[in-house]
Amino acid sequence: MFDPLTGNFNFQTNDSTMADVPPGDYVFDVTATVGSTQSTVQFTFTIADPCLDQVSLTIPGPHFANV
Repeated sequence: MFDPLTGNFNFQTNDSTMADVPPGDYVFDVTATVGSTQSTVQFTFTIADPCLDQVSLTIPGPHFANV
């Protein structure tokens, strides 16, 4: 879930084993649409082995251009 006020992105899974969500790079596309204008930003989220119980990711602002 992305919080546009803080820029924080929370990733959570209920999968119980690393086989369900293996370590590696996961590429995300974040797309914002206003009227007929659309903008997409891509970022890579890396899950390490072993991973921490809780990890936070903040997408640096500005999050959306004021157009």
